[in-house]
Formats: sequence, C-alpha cells, structure tokens
Amino acid sequence: MSDEWANRPERSTLWVMRLYAWISLRAGRAAGRFFLPAICLYFLMFARQARKASCDYLTRILGQRPGWRALFRHFFHFASVVHDRLFLTAGQLARFSFSMEGESHVRNALSKGRGVILLGAHFGSFEVLRAGLATREGLPPLNVLMFLDNAANSNSILSNTQQPGTNIIPLGRPDSLMRAMECLQRGEMLGILGDRTLGKDKIVCVPFLGSSAAFPQAPWLLASLSQAPVVLFFGPYLGGNRYAIRFEAFADSIDLPRGQRSEYCAPLAARYAERLEAQCRHSPYNWFNFYAFWQTPD
Repeated sequence: MSDEWANRPERSTLWVMRLYAWISLRAGRAAGRFFLPAICLYFLMFARQARKASCDYLTRILGQRPGWRALFRHFFHFASVVHDRLFLTAGQLARFSFSMEGESHVRNALSKGRGVILLGAHFGSFEVLRAGLATREGLPPLNVLMFLDNAANSNSILSNTQQPGTNIIPLGRPDSLMRAMECLQRGEMLGILGDRTLGKDKIVCVPFLGSSAAFPQAPWLLASLSQAPVVLFFGPYLGGNRYAIRFEAFADSIDLPRGQRSEYCAPLAARYAERLEAQCRHSPYNWFNFYAFWQTPD
C-alpha cells in the first residue's frame, strides 16, 4: 500500500476552511450544507486521483462502472461526514439522530478489566463513535489513535471546537505505542482505524472486494501486546441527519507467537476485511479511501 494518502496535500487553504467553519457553526448546519454540492462538483472535476479511486471502489462494490451520479453520491457522503464533524466535535449532538447496535459487546469487553480496542475503518464517521459513546453512562474515557499530519488544517480547526472527554494520541510519534498501552492498562477504550498503512508499517495481504489488498498488522500486534479485547465498530452516514453506530465482537484476546506473527495476523486481517466488506455492501457510499487502495490490477 502506498503512502499516497499520507502525502497528498489538502486542496483548500486554511483561511477558506476557517471561513467555511465559521459560517457553518454560526448560520447552522443547513446553511453549511448549502455549499456541499458545489464542493463535491469541484472535487469531481479537478481531483482526478480521488475520482479514479472512487470509480475503482464503486465498480467493485456495485458490480458495474459507476456513472457521474454514483460518483457524486460517493463524494457527497464524504463531504457530509466531514462537514458534520464540525458539529459533532462541538458537542452539538441534538442536531443528529443516532441508532446504536451492539453496545453490550463494548460493555462485556470492558468488564474483563483490560480495556478495549475499538477497531474501525475509514467508513462513515469516526466522530459519531465519540459522540455516541459520550451519551452513554458508566463508560471509561475514549482515546483515539489518529494520524494527524496529512490533514493539519482540518485538524487545527476541529481542535478549536473539540469538547473535553476524548484524548487524541497522534500516530507516528516515539511515545504513541506507550501512550496507547497505558490507556488500555487503565481499563479505558482505545479507538483505531485498521484499513490504512504507511510504507514503513508491517502489512498483510488478504482478499477484499475481489482482489488482494494490504492491511496493517499494527492493530493485531497492539492487541497481542496489551491482551485487550477487540470490538469492531462502524459509523455509516444514513442521509439527512441520521447515523448508525454498529459494534461487533471480534476477539476476547489475541495471541501472536514470536516469529510467526505475520502468519497469525493473516486470518485476523482476513476476518476484519470480510466484516468491512459486508458493511460496504450494506452502505456502499460510506467507504472513504480516495486513493489507489489496490496497487496491482486484477
């Protein structure tokens, strides 16, 4: 898997993004969404690599080459989720309608006293997970492992509206793993995404949407080191102001024998990819990896 997603610069300037955020937060969500069709049209016309990646994914998930309407719908779902991050990080949860499935899986995992790894993907909204869990009583803090360097402008704006209660652990720092382990040792929740990797990361290739694709070994290595249970989560956007939050039990614990970690990671990654593919087929316009995910042609 290439580093294209990490090295691709943001297309908009900081002052434009700040202005759009200012208008949205003060004039309201509906006013901000007024601009989304134009933004999507701009990206469809000028973001050639993202459009090509969307076309590749939609061809696989829909079983036919998508037209402009399907491509626009994919970009619009992404734009809607990004726009809604403003309001979710600001704690304006009343603007949205959430449904939550499988919360018992999270509580059962936490009852073991080893924390819990909430493993997601670039599917739907990560912020909706944080927002949904914030409304539940009796849950420990949520910590989020997140790569921040590829979207510095966006993250700068969101950090100004971020509500307390969520701890961001930047990926790629010398103390990232140590901080993640400490959270789990305290019995807290750790959210990570498992469908992207950097060139320096260890990977495993497994079937996904008809071809072999590279997934990181890092989630399974972390789970093995911490012995924390793993619960999958997905937060698809359902249109309008509606989101779903879905949890699935994955593993009570993971053991990776030294010297055989790659071999033991493969079936875990394959199960993860299978569940992600099922979610993509259920909500096909919610997977947001707009880069060349499959490096080799069929």
